[in-house]
Formats: sequence, C-alpha cells, structure tokens
Amino acid sequence: MAERGVDHYFRGHLFSAIGDFYSSKYLADMLDFQEGGKTRSKIANMYFVRRWNLDRFLYDRVSRRKTGDSKKNCVLYFERSIAEFQLGGKKSEEANAIYNLAVKLKIFYKFARAKRLLAKAKSIAVSLNEKPLLDKIEMLGKEVADKNRNIRDYVEELGLDLP
Repeated sequence: MAERGVDHYFRGHLFSAIGDFYSSKYLADMLDFQEGGKTRSKIANMYFVRRWNLDRFLYDRVSRRKTGDSKKNCVLYFERSIAEFQLGGKKSEEANAIYNLAVKLKIFYKFARAKRLLAKAKSIAVSLNEKPLLDKIEMLGKEVADKNRNIRDYVEELGLDLP
C-alpha cells in the first residue's frame, strides 16, 4: 500500500508505523526466544552484557537471525520514513521521525548514531521552535550520554510496586 502511494506525508507515517512494529517485534522476540530460567535471565540483564551485545550468545542462531532482522527492518523503515518526510518538505514530521529512530537506536545500544541523530533532530526543532520536541530531545540526550547506565525505574516512580 505504501509503495503505491504518492503522498509523502502518508507514506512517511506508514513507514514509521511499520518501523514501530518491527521494534516491538524485536523486543517481544527477545523475550520469547530466551531460554534458561533465573541464571540466564540474570546474566542477560547485566549492564555490560547488554551494552556490549553479549546477550546474543544466550540465543540460538535462528533466534539471533530473527531478532537481527527485526532490528534491521526497524531502522530501515524509519530511514525510509525520514526520507519521505524530506521529500514532502514536512520538517516537523522529519524531526519527530529522526527523534523516534534515535529512541530505537538507544534501545539497540547504538549510542553514537543516536547522538548524531539527536543533534540533527535538535537543529530542525530549533529552526521550527518546537519546544515539546526539544524537551524530549534533551531528556533522551542525557540518557544516550549516560549509555543506559542509570535507567528510570518506572515501577517505583509511578508507585506501581507492591507494598
């Protein structure tokens, strides 16, 4: 459907949605394909294991290929989304798509590229004076600079922990 369309705005949003789908598929597959119990789970959740992509050794070859394909497709479709918004002259949507790709790259532990994308998104957002996007970019920039060492504890922050 997206390949037949000529509206860059529509195609850009459709490619972003497909990229989001592959991001969710990647995370779901990482949970589904993990085998082993408590010990493997503890190893997989260690920072240095995730940071240096060593958790891939906790999965078999087929599972690694499937999660790798989801990761590649996620990035590919977000890049296509950004290109569509550029072709359509939709600067605000382009900045948001670049920001969303940076979020995905942070999840994939690709901090250098995420940092470059955030700088690009920030320059576009500043030129458009988009305060909400600039705030989100600043917050994500701190997390990228920290390289996920001190991630937020949403359970405690939102009061969801059990007494």
